[in-house]
Amino acid sequence: MEWLCGNQPDSSHIFDGYNAYADEQGFKRNFTAFELGAVKTVTQKTLLNAYEYAGTDNKFNQRYHIFDYYVINVLQNYETAYSEQVTDEFFLLDVRQVNTIFNNRRLLGAEYYIGKPTKECVDNSEEKYTALSDSKNWRYWLRSPNSYSGGSSVRQVGTDGYIFYDTAYKGNGGVRPAFYLDLSSANFASGSGTSADPYILGNNESVSAEISDARLTDSGAVITACLDNSYSKIVAGDVYFAVYDAVGRLSEIEKRAFSLDSLEKSEDITVTFSGSAFSAYKLFVWDNMNPLADIVSSEFPTR
Repeated sequence: MEWLCGNQPDSSHIFDGYNAYADEQGFKRNFTAFELGAVKTVTQKTLLNAYEYAGTDNKFNQRYHIFDYYVINVLQNYETAYSEQVTDEFFLLDVRQVNTIFNNRRLLGAEYYIGKPTKECVDNSEEKYTALSDSKNWRYWLRSPNSYSGGSSVRQVGTDGYIFYDTAYKGNGGVRPAFYLDLSSANFASGSGTSADPYILGNNESVSAEISDARLTDSGAVITACLDNSYSKIVAGDVYFAVYDAVGRLSEIEKRAFSLDSLEKSEDITVTFSGSAFSAYKLFVWDNMNPLADIVSSEFPTR
């Protein structure tokens, strides 16, 4: 992973060296292609520190965002404050988004905007606090800076729900990633979207697989699979072709990688098997964790 700021978050760049993450795999690693297909890419406003500037005069930008401790008043001059547009899939909340969540407290719950750590977070934290518990509130970072201070000061939501700020190199604040659902791709099996009844994605597959050719030959067998991407994002994974004998025993298996994007949404993959006594075949399409398509199973046509 490339750290564009030049200061990778290893133990030498984090306060007291706790909870370094420079060597961890990327956040999206544990998401399936199906789950990532439900994540919307958005371009949104991100506030800037008053000392971030485009010129070389190093002047303090007077349109800095005004700080307020109360989430109900946190917007202040948000609409006119110094900012830039950033394109994201996953992101930290900013002051407007946390204010919007607070204003929806009748639906989401009065303290939904206040974070609670997961059990995994508590167990894996190198810095142990008596108050750090998956049953208690914990502070978490926003992406909004404390714009009037130096460049290292970033806002957080505290355990009591007040907005405050801290230096960004500290490893004791929580991270609460957010994203927008792509409603054109997401299929909800259940849930209403509250903390007590969250959305559960349905088990529909992101790739359809069909066999366009499956036949026995003088030297073995040929199978051609046609894969189609039903999403507007890249879907990648592996196709497993398996052939069986007349009593259902696995004879051979072949694996092929594929990647389908929004432009080239389909791909034909052909494999050949050498040998005899093949009777049936199956096709499996997986990403690194889960199936992407229904299993295709059939017998070879008689020659």
